[in-house]
Amino acid sequence: MNGPVLSIDPGSKRTGWAVLTQREQLLQAGLLTGDKTTDPAEFRIAAMCRGLRELFEEWRPGTVLIEWSSGHVGRRRHKGGGAGLAVYGIAIGALWQVAVAWARSCELPAQVRCIEENLWTNRVPKEDRIAAIAQRFRE
Repeated sequence: MNGPVLSIDPGSKRTGWAVLTQREQLLQAGLLTGDKTTDPAEFRIAAMCRGLRELFEEWRPGTVLIEWSSGHVGRRRHKGGGAGLAVYGIAIGALWQVAVAWARSCELPAQVRCIEENLWTNRVPKEDRIAAIAQRFRE
């Protein structure tokens, strides 16, 4: 596989991303956000899609991994309700479409894979994952 791996953790307000080598060494990480947090969801998602296109141009990944929701919302997540889940689903779908369109346009085909959230996180708590990235990237 040519190029680095770009992993994407979609959200309706912000999307986390990380670029890794093929050997899973972290090169860079960051967030895609809307222009303003008060913007309507469709504008925030459009801004994140633009940011994703910029990441593709900068890094030219050979593989794109996208966290994909299982669609299950338990009592411990989101207080058991589906508030925001529809917008979250729209964000995942929009970012996935941008990734697929980019992969198809590549000279050497890039691979886009969706990975269900439980496999993505390997059941490591979010706070621990955030701390690991913050330790590597202080800014």
